[in-house]
Amino acid sequence: MKRFIPLMVAAVPVTATVLLFAWGCGGGGGDDSGSNITGSTPTPTPTASAATPTPTPTASTATPTPTPTASIATPTPTPVPTATATPTPAPTATATPTPVPTATTIAVTNNASAPMGFSFAGPITVKSGTSVTWHNQSAGPHNVIWDGFTPNTSTSPGANIGTFSAGATSSAWVAPTVTTNTTYNYHCGIHGPTMAGVVIVTP
Repeated sequence: MKRFIPLMVAAVPVTATVLLFAWGCGGGGGDDSGSNITGSTPTPTPTASAATPTPTPTASTATPTPTPTASIATPTPTPVPTATATPTPAPTATATPTPVPTATTIAVTNNASAPMGFSFAGPITVKSGTSVTWHNQSAGPHNVIWDGFTPNTSTSPGANIGTFSAGATSSAWVAPTVTTNTTYNYHCGIHGPTMAGVVIVTP
């Protein structure tokens, strides 16, 4: 008869209990002539190895991207134009225009009542610088001879005027520059002092 003998074997240093069963076989004749219990080598229960814990991945802390700071543009000040003083223009000297000399003609005519039958027109008044000529409208030749002038402190009349024939005009005489009214006396050198004339020159 087969018997099952429970054996309790404590596993070395594990906490789990291993139950081993020995199986004995009986001899002939019905007697157990010394049953042999063969103890089978217990199969060790695998020790539960402590699982190495999988490290929980550390959440990497993302470095925050710095928010760009809006740069405040400093306004460039508009330069204020410096007021430039307008120079006062110097008064322009006005040139005194040189007067254009005027021209005057003295007529020489036939005059039956004159001692010599001829006469100079006049007296004639002209300004300093005036060009004076004698136009001979008579039948005879004439010239101009200067006698004197008043006041005698004024400028002298200058050279005499040469002969100019009937119908001709004498050379020009320019009235002297004077500072006061001056009377210039003359006569015809051909017909004598009775054929006289007068020119008054003003400044």
